[in-house]
Amino acid sequence: MMRRLVASKLRDTSGASIIIALVFFLICAIVGSVVVTAASVQAKAVVTHQELQQDEFTVSSAAQLVGSDLASARLSVSYEGNAATLTFAEGGQPFASEFWKEHGADILAMRNGTDASLTYSGLTISVNNTGSDGTYTFDDVHGSVTVDRDLNITVALTLSSDATTASSYDTTVLVQCIPTYNVQGKLTHFEYEQPVIKKTGAAA
Repeated sequence: MMRRLVASKLRDTSGASIIIALVFFLICAIVGSVVVTAASVQAKAVVTHQELQQDEFTVSSAAQLVGSDLASARLSVSYEGNAATLTFAEGGQPFASEFWKEHGADILAMRNGTDASLTYSGLTISVNNTGSDGTYTFDDVHGSVTVDRDLNITVALTLSSDATTASSYDTTVLVQCIPTYNVQGKLTHFEYEQPVIKKTGAAA
């Protein structure tokens, strides 16, 4: 009798459906958790990629803006005694015009002095992108402008507001000068070649 009772209990399947349901629920929970985690990681990767693309676009746009502005300038130099006066023969987009009006006299004086170059820090450029639903302003680009004795210009651009801290998309813009001299060897006109833009940051 006892043996039959034990055998009967061993064959009893009541309650098995609850266990199966719990196991199935656990499997579904694990799969769901994996799917949610993967989706979250993917979404974060997409956002990071977009931010990096935006940074690259911002610095690249600033470099092209500055380079094309500087390359568009055609300047002439007139003399009265030892004093040289700089004027625009043509061109002079906003950035170049402001730069030469503010620093032109010092740059011409530097060519007659002992300094090999002059560097102007504190450059800040704001890049805007006008879309169908408004204007979007990206991070400011910071940098410095260096002019050597031959009037070649090097612009160093970075996304970092601290000039001593490098960023992944640091970029330099080189604008080569084409000078014209008179028979006395004095500079009378100068213009610039098309800018050469080069990435120097870690993302180069």
